[in-house]
Amino acid sequence: MALRAKDVGGEFFTPREYQVELFEHSIDKDSIILLPTGTGKTYIAVMLIKHMAPYLGPKKKTAVFIVNKVAVLEQQYIYLNNCTSLNVGKWHDKDVTKQKEKFVQFVQDNDVILTTAQHFLNGLTHALINTGDFALIVMDECHHCLGEKHPY
Repeated sequence: MALRAKDVGGEFFTPREYQVELFEHSIDKDSIILLPTGTGKTYIAVMLIKHMAPYLGPKKKTAVFIVNKVAVLEQQYIYLNNCTSLNVGKWHDKDVTKQKEKFVQFVQDNDVILTTAQHFLNGLTHALINTGDFALIVMDECHHCLGEKHPY
């Protein structure tokens, strides 16, 4: 009988040696992880998020995972929910930012927030959030920072 990852649970995974090295390096330093597609960058991000878990939650800080597109956000939402027991919220609905109190509560209620780069930029621009609200910021596809017309 074969088991699927969702049937085993996200607590059971064994990182490769290079993933452990990159994870350990990233614990104490701001890091950019450059690896080819399919080599487990998201896996390393999950290890960092799990490492930060004691610092996340109500009356604490939040982790934010920023992605390029809503479709990727949906994939990462499933992945994070399968790999952690943390409260993960999705922020890509424009309505959630219309009331600041409602949005602040949304941030406080979640350990991890998945959002798009544009929504994150909007939140910063409209003073709904500041980078100090977050214990960890993960930027997926950060190579877009090099472009002039991208929210990164």
